[in-house]
Amino acid sequence: MVEAFNAWILDAMCKPIITMLEEIKVMVMTRKHVKRTWAEKWRTNISSVALQKLEKNATTSTKCNLAYNGDKGFEVIHEDNQHTVDLKELKCTCREWVLTGIPCCHVVCAMYHDEKNPKAYASPWYNNEQYVAAYSQGEIFWLKRADSILPLPVKNIPGRPKKNRRKSKDEPKKSKFGKDTRRGLKMSCSLCKQVGHNKKLFPARSNMSKNLQEQNSNFGSSSMQVQQPQLETTMPQSAGKHLRTHNMEGKEKESSVSISQCITNAEGTKKEEEKTI
Repeated sequence: MVEAFNAWILDAMCKPIITMLEEIKVMVMTRKHVKRTWAEKWRTNISSVALQKLEKNATTSTKCNLAYNGDKGFEVIHEDNQHTVDLKELKCTCREWVLTGIPCCHVVCAMYHDEKNPKAYASPWYNNEQYVAAYSQGEIFWLKRADSILPLPVKNIPGRPKKNRRKSKDEPKKSKFGKDTRRGLKMSCSLCKQVGHNKKLFPARSNMSKNLQEQNSNFGSSSMQVQQPQLETTMPQSAGKHLRTHNMEGKEKESSVSISQCITNAEGTKKEEEKTI
């Protein structure tokens, strides 16, 4: 009701407070006049809405089966449902008569059995007299004061003024071109027709992508392992010269050590011969 009223006074909300209230007063007065003149043209004592509901219940009552239940009233069976109707206390176990004030199809069936008029048992709030009395109030004018109340000075606030109401966070927003947004809607998959994920996040597809990533990682590690022996085989070719020079230097050191040992041995034998002489 509040949203409908705000949409009804949308043009007047942008105006100063006194002008806004005056326009709302004129709108209420014209609405009362239209409703009152429409109620005076009724052909029956009941409103058209209640009359249509009664006619619909009357056609549905032809499909009901009635059984007399003694002092408690009647047992009415409609399709797979069974209800008890008490015309003395004006009650029905379906509770539609109590909530709306219009006799339901079970009550109409029982009234037709007792040769009663269902229109006479409708709530008095649907009568023409009550409807006219609701919209027949006189025009209400504002009380006049001795001191005049002036409006506050208008300040130009930066930005465009807002005319629409503030929507909640979960409420979906409508686009300007007539197409609704997907905000607030549940995600559904076009492959498995389930709610909670879309086509990109389909479980089978995500598992396939994981397997492909694992295969690619395994293939990369195996290629690195294959390339390592090639590096090992190529390493001696690049370092062959260094190894050869190292071996030659070792042999020269061994030959020099053996020559020095022979010289020392020869000198020792000469000294021993000189001592003997």
